[in-house]
Amino acid sequence: LHDNSKAVFEAMSKVNEKALYSKVHQNTDTILLSDDATIFAKPHLEINIDELEASHGATTGSLDQDQLLYLQSRGIDEALAKKMLLKAIENEILDTILDEKVKDFVINYERSSYV
Repeated sequence: LHDNSKAVFEAMSKVNEKALYSKVHQNTDTILLSDDATIFAKPHLEINIDELEASHGATTGSLDQDQLLYLQSRGIDEALAKKMLLKAIENEILDTILDEKVKDFVINYERSSYV
C-alpha cells in the first residue's frame, strides 16, 4: 500500500464438526510503502471441532531499508530499487501458485491498479 491508501483484509474460515483432522491456515502480509498507508487486518477462525490443525496471522511491515541502501550503493535509484524489491516479493508469491490460469491472471494484472 502506498500514499494514503487504506485496505481491509477480512477473512473467515469455518470448520464444522464433520471436518475432522482438517487443516486451516490464514495469513496476510502487507507492505506499507508510506507512513500514511493503513491496513486493517481481521483474520477470523470459527472452529467447531477439537481435532484439526489451525493458525492465523497478520504481519505488516515496510521494505527492508538495508536492501534498499545496498541497491542504491550500486547506482540504482530509489524508485527502481523499490520496484525491484517489490518484484522479488511478487515472484516469491507467484512461485507458490500451482494453477496456471490463476498464475497467468496475476502476472498479467495491471500492477498500477493496486500499487
